[in-house]
Amino acid sequence: MSLTTSQYEDLPYAPIEAMRAGVPILATKVVGNSELVIEGKNGYLIDLEWSKSVEEKLYKAAKMDAQMIKADFRQRFAIDQMLKQIETIYLA
Repeated sequence: MSLTTSQYEDLPYAPIEAMRAGVPILATKVVGNSELVIEGKNGYLIDLEWSKSVEEKLYKAAKMDAQMIKADFRQRFAIDQMLKQIETIYLA
């Protein structure tokens, strides 16, 4: 499991690499992490303060399906998908 507890992130690499490997993400609810984590699909977002909800999401994340996480990575961050997104922006 990838655990990211930072108070600020632009677009962190560790959770993206975790997705590529099919590893669930547990990350603080801040800007960059919020762009990557889809609750229940590739991980969970947690509040900056440790709480009972963090423990619950940690338990849920540990049970996530690696293939579902890898599929999410391929759909959003694989090189061919990224190139399509960039091309769409520039050709619009």
